[in-house]
Amino acid sequence: MTRQEYIDAVKVKIEEISPFDEPDAFIADDDSSANTVKPIISYIDKSLDEAAKNCLLTLPLSLLHADVEVESSDIDVIDSDGVGYFGINPNNRFIRFRHADLQRDITAFITSEDPIYLLQQNKHTRGGLCKPVAVVCSTPYELDAMPGTMEIYSLKPDSSKAYKLLYINLGKKPGVAADYSPATPALVASPIEDLIVLECARIVLNILKDYDGAKVCENEQTAKIQAILK
Repeated sequence: MTRQEYIDAVKVKIEEISPFDEPDAFIADDDSSANTVKPIISYIDKSLDEAAKNCLLTLPLSLLHADVEVESSDIDVIDSDGVGYFGINPNNRFIRFRHADLQRDITAFITSEDPIYLLQQNKHTRGGLCKPVAVVCSTPYELDAMPGTMEIYSLKPDSSKAYKLLYINLGKKPGVAADYSPATPALVASPIEDLIVLECARIVLNILKDYDGAKVCENEQTAKIQAILK
């Protein structure tokens, strides 16, 4: 689907759930212009990227295989305690970290705000080869100018630095826009168009304070996901 096709599909879904007399305009319900009339498509276009991000972040991974990327690289630093550090984009959805010395892959990632992170600051309570812990930090990583840091607790001080990291880029866009260029961010590749349309309709209806309509979208999306997974 092109971006315009997404916008048209969301508009049809909103009209289906919440019919209105003037489909091209609504009273704004944002923080800037309480009495400004805006075309409905402006709300849809503004919410479409958020809808795609929400789907890439929350949908079951079995629906997102085409968007999973694999990074094979080296940990930048493994300190004398075996803690590994390397740069990341903290806005990705991280799926799996694999290292030859770990007895199991890491599939749950915590942030530096998680209480478990405090346990990693003590070598007697931190994760190890049997039960490793990966921490996603929003602190910029100075060695390679990445916006975030991945900390791995913990390896052996003399461990190999090679690793594999599976993730989903949450910055992918839904559909090709009219002004597409090679510099445009990557597009959502998984066949989740219907789910993105429903999520975008839900967001727009919430903006317009049609909470019942938004709930209808949410329930329809849940039903579609359950049907696909059967």
